Amino acid sequence: MFKRIWKAIEHNRYVAMFAVVYLALLVWVVGCSPHTRSIVDGRAVDAVTFEQEASELGSTLQADVAAINAEIESYTAKVEIGRDDLQQQAERRKLIVETLGAAIRDVASGSVDPLNATLSLLMLGGAGLGLSAAGDNRRKDKRIETLKTEKTEADS
Repeated sequence: MFKRIWKAIEHNRYVAMFAVVYLALLVWVVGCSPHTRSIVDGRAVDAVTFEQEASELGSTLQADVAAINAEIESYTAKVEIGRDDLQQQAERRKLIVETLGAAIRDVASGSVDPLNATLSLLMLGGAGLGLSAAGDNRRKDKRIETLKTEKTEADS
């Protein structure tokens, strides 16, 4: 049973990869919160933890400004990069959510024909499926060509 499934996945590798990436994107849009690197130890932290660390480390660094001026500059740069990173992620997420929300609101209010919206989504999925299938066919053509070349060399 698993061999048949695996053979089907292997036969249509790019279609399977498209499906996995598409599902991962859906999961990310729905449930992932933005994270950035901690300025303390480099691990991934959320916005609240990042701001707490920034505040605590900022207070510590201000104790002796003259002695640790270079460290404060480094800290400021890391905080700025982290905040910019969080802001960019929040803006991207907001854009995606607003776009999806507007589409859902338009469909719910009746200003968009649900049939057209459904057909557009089906066409988008079909385009992705078609590109994935084309990639699979190119890979299969290369494999067949390689096998023919190997056979010709072996016969010589």
